[in-house]
Amino acid sequence: MKRWLIILSIIFGIGFISSAALAGRVYYEDLKVYTDYDKKILQTEALKNIYITSSVPIEIYPTSGEPYVEFNQSFTDLLGAAPEYELEVETKGENTYIELNETKEIFLWVGIKESRAQLSIYLPQATINRLNIQNDDYFYNQRNKQVINLEGINVNELTTNMNETEFILDGNYEKINISVSQGQINLKSNIPTQLTTQGNLVQYLTGEFDKITINNNSRDIIIDSNSASSVEINSHSSNIDLKGHYSRVKVKGNNNTLDIRSESICKLYTEGYGNHINGNGAFDVMHLDEDHSEMEIQTTVIPTKIDLGENSYPNTLVLTLPSNIPGFTVKYLNDYYMEDEEYETNHFGLISDFALESRKSEKGEYIYTYGDGSLEIRFNGNQENSLEIIDGGVYSSSSTAQ
Repeated sequence: MKRWLIILSIIFGIGFISSAALAGRVYYEDLKVYTDYDKKILQTEALKNIYITSSVPIEIYPTSGEPYVEFNQSFTDLLGAAPEYELEVETKGENTYIELNETKEIFLWVGIKESRAQLSIYLPQATINRLNIQNDDYFYNQRNKQVINLEGINVNELTTNMNETEFILDGNYEKINISVSQGQINLKSNIPTQLTTQGNLVQYLTGEFDKITINNNSRDIIIDSNSASSVEINSHSSNIDLKGHYSRVKVKGNNNTLDIRSESICKLYTEGYGNHINGNGAFDVMHLDEDHSEMEIQTTVIPTKIDLGENSYPNTLVLTLPSNIPGFTVKYLNDYYMEDEEYETNHFGLISDFALESRKSEKGEYIYTYGDGSLEIRFNGNQENSLEIIDGGVYSSSSTAQ
């Protein structure tokens, strides 16, 4: 009996494989292929302001020839259920409106072998006042890339709302506002730019900046600023590398690695959990509101304010100050649990190259002073915090920040 069962199983298996092969052969022989193409010439005099709306992925490239827009589509499936689109270009004075709308949707997502659709726009290397790109639909054209290449194309105001996109920007930009699901931006700005990005973007930013605002997660952020810019970053689990010139830097988020080197007078603000912060530069104000973070900061100027957070702990901070600092005061906060007996300085996690004098306030706070005590360093007295103040062995060019 068992022998007959084995024989029947083999026969059934052979029949199943043959049927599958036959079905596969019929499938590929009966595929429906649908293609579409459209091209429209753009009027150069009407490219002052450009508004683009598309239901398919977009790519923009510079051209030295005649500006134009074209649409390409290739769709292959079993049922002949290809989507259809219509390209429209409208001109009003100095404004050009480019729209690619879906006029027929896929009615059944079965048997699709290929789905490609692309809107390609070629623009002259000139100055555009406003470029607005709207394209945040979900694409079933998953194999298509979105590339916005504006090398040599100056844009006063660039605004995008898109799916995954690669941005290549090299020129004069006054204001950039990029909202994208994910992607990468390579930006070289030749004039002070106001930049705002929203989305999981890998960012490489160089050149002149006025203000940078970034909302990001789990992506590298690399900035080299030639001007004293203001930077605000909200991010988690990112590698953040800032060098050049900054007037103000504020980083908020958890599990980030921040490396900042500022050649100009800079105010530094951080807030988060589990961060690794390394700073070297002209920091005149520092507000470090951190939990479970490791910080190592060297300032090349004599700071006016250092606030290590009233409720933040436990942290490790190595703070390097100029040798000619006239004095500072370390004031422990929230020391309600301290006993009246004397403690050694390092019992509270404080180590310093500078000769400190200690006293106790009427509130029971322990205060450590060096020199004239003019700089106040606010520090949570929780014993799990660790503060080391190092003499940097260098002299600041001025006793106060410029």
